[in-house]
Amino acid sequence: MTGPTRTDVTQLLLRYREAARHLWNCFLREPETFAAATLAGDDARDDWEELKQVLFRAIVLRNTGSADHAAARLRWLTPIDFLHVTLRVEVPAMVSRKKDQGSYWDHPVDRLDPDDDLRFIDFYDFDESRHRDFQYCQAEIRNSQQHPEVIGHIALVEVQYVNVVVEDPASP
Repeated sequence: MTGPTRTDVTQLLLRYREAARHLWNCFLREPETFAAATLAGDDARDDWEELKQVLFRAIVLRNTGSADHAAARLRWLTPIDFLHVTLRVEVPAMVSRKKDQGSYWDHPVDRLDPDDDLRFIDFYDFDESRHRDFQYCQAEIRNSQQHPEVIGHIALVEVQYVNVVVEDPASP
């Protein structure tokens, strides 16, 4: 029996990020929200949620090496189990105050390291009323040797610090 197979899909996620940013900023964001810095209307946000799913499936999921992955969906604060966020070094992070919540990012733990087990949720920006950059990778903390108190919390890590891999179980 061999160990798990890891496939780096970081470039696929970055392509999705760029396509999503461009679609929102250039085509879906309503012109009247630009000057007022207001949130888009419900119709635009509903269209956005549908388009994100299609983009994510077309750019990322169909290229992960498994047909089973195509059923995954981007959902609010729901990690995609097979997309492991890996860190190259210890990095700054914002961790949610409470488990399974993403509204306050002020937990005292403010650094994560390569040994932490993180699962991809989506890209994230604080301000949804302006151009989106998806500056952060949003991930659930599944395990942390150094900080077990943050297991189950949501973390924001700048995209520049992360890689994302698909980890398939050990093969015979």
